[in-house]
Amino acid sequence: MTPKFAGRWIRLAGLGLIAFGFVQFTGALDGQMPGRFLADLFDWPLDGLPTAPSKEARFMTSLAGSLTAAIGVLFLGLIGPLIEAGDRAARGVALVSLLMWVSMDITGSIAVGQLSNIVFCILFFILLASPLIFVKFQTR
Repeated sequence: MTPKFAGRWIRLAGLGLIAFGFVQFTGALDGQMPGRFLADLFDWPLDGLPTAPSKEARFMTSLAGSLTAAIGVLFLGLIGPLIEAGDRAARGVALVSLLMWVSMDITGSIAVGQLSNIVFCILFFILLASPLIFVKFQTR
């Protein structure tokens, strides 16, 4: 995969992360849609909206959504362009951050019994990490 293609893929993933973060954030607004639907989706199977989240759960949803959107901005505005420019260090940092996220998210999912979320974690990891793994930089 060329750095240009990988960079564009990463930018697109950044846009997806920003959108996902905003959707996730809506769960903090008194547990409104579409955030509650997202919670139901990730607690597969879809079986109706989950109960209204507590104030503490809404607070954590606010943090998670805003951080997800912020990471999307970094992928869109920094990591993608650096990959296009052939920056190997950016690839390494992005891969380490994705590995940290997926390992912690899977561990947390196991801890709270949300095993279906592990499938979503793995799918998102593949989508986000593929351009970083398969990019072929020019030899120095």
